[in-house]
Formats: sequence, structure tokens, C-alpha cells
Amino acid sequence: GIAAVRVESGQVVLQPPPAPAGEKAHLRPLSPPWRTGKRAYWLEIRNTPQWQEAILAALKALSRTRERQKAPRVTQRSPREAQ
Repeated sequence: GIAAVRVESGQVVLQPPPAPAGEKAHLRPLSPPWRTGKRAYWLEIRNTPQWQEAILAALKALSRTRERQKAPRVTQRSPREAQ
């Protein structure tokens, strides 16, 4: 998920929540015009005329990734296990 959306130095910053203690943050890369940093995603507003749409697309992409990570794993049981 995303914990904060802010503007900093002419860029939109999408800030995920901090990683749990002792773990490194691993951000999934987003497609251009986004730049993936160590702890946040960055988008230059002045170089992105459709920056509002870019924000919405990024949030949707990140939410789909999160849904896939949380989805329960479905396994097939063999006929023998079902008995």
C-alpha cells in the first residue's frame, strides 16, 4: 500500500509504509514516467502533462500487486487426499 502522497521539489512522491524492523524495503518497479527510489516512487510533474492519470495508474498497479500478494494460495488435492 501507500502511506502518503506528497509533493516535494516539483515531484509527486508515493511513500509506502516503512518496512518492518530489521527488513529492507523492496519496492516493485513502476513503468515510466515513474522513478523507483530506495523508499519511494517519484514523478516529475513538469515533465508529465498527464500527471494525474499517472498517479491513478500507479496506485492501481500497486493495489493489484498487493492483492496478488495477499491472495490465498489454492492447491489441488489429489483424489486420494480427498477421501
